[in-house]
Amino acid sequence: MIRFVFSVFVLFFMSMSSISFSYEGDYGDRFDKMVESMLFRNSAMESAGPLRARLVSEAPDMDELGLWRMLWTGDERSRCSAAMAIIDRVFPDGDPSRWEEVSGFVMPREIPRVLMALDGFYVALTCLPHMEDGMGLAGLLLESMASSPRGRYLYIVNPPEEMAPVIEEIAFSIGLVGDWSPLRTWGHLPTASPVRGYISFDRALSEEMQFLDNWGTPRSNGPYCWDRVKGKIYRIKDPDDPFWIIGGK
Repeated sequence: MIRFVFSVFVLFFMSMSSISFSYEGDYGDRFDKMVESMLFRNSAMESAGPLRARLVSEAPDMDELGLWRMLWTGDERSRCSAAMAIIDRVFPDGDPSRWEEVSGFVMPREIPRVLMALDGFYVALTCLPHMEDGMGLAGLLLESMASSPRGRYLYIVNPPEEMAPVIEEIAFSIGLVGDWSPLRTWGHLPTASPVRGYISFDRALSEEMQFLDNWGTPRSNGPYCWDRVKGKIYRIKDPDDPFWIIGGK
């Protein structure tokens, strides 16, 4: 009986030891990866400021519409330069988290400025990881937008389809804390477009369109709506208005 009890004790001790050693090994690997990520993050963030200044200085001297058009043509460096110039020019202090302070349309095409800046933000996230020292700047931009609760929900948790893997890659590479996987994807790039046609309030509501206020900024209600799925922006009109032209087909 004593021999049996002793044998059970030895087996129990050995099993617990193996579990302990395995846990320490897994914990050690996680700790090493965390330290490595922190060191990379610190180094990447240090280079973000100078890179940002260089990219903005390389952008051509043109208006916001011209810079926005540059986002979709040319080589990666010029697109990234235009993106950073739009971010610095449109977002207050170049801070994406202050997107709700942006107002107005670029005329005469009537394009919401905040959505043009949002396109700049997304294009920068797409291009920067492929540039030397660019991952740190991409991480800073992503953190900035995420510090706005509505910005995080609308543009990071519910990003355009092509941006979901980009956001996850940046968050993982730079060691950002938390879950950066999308809740869903919502539409495609570009986010900005000219206001075209009219649509009823009920239809905009039923199709989960994003309302824009009088200055083109996304709000809970307003005279414009943004169909993120189709990439179109409409005016909201009262169907009792005799001059109402049904649009949004």
